[in-house]
Amino acid sequence: MHNLHRNAGAFPCGTLYWDIIMQEVAKAMKLEYGTELYDIWTNEPWILQSKIYLFNVTNPDEIKKV
Repeated sequence: MHNLHRNAGAFPCGTLYWDIIMQEVAKAMKLEYGTELYDIWTNEPWILQSKIYLFNVTNPDEIKKV
């Protein structure tokens, strides 16, 4: 029981730090002019590509059997 009382203050303190950390992460992830993330986004050295596959399934019962 003594350990429970000693560790009871750790939860509020931990959640306070977690909130502060999450606020800083949210600030760092904003894609606004003048931020480091904006510079990375506008000067990317790679080519972004996407591939999308669309399927029209006309026999779903047969596909379920496979």
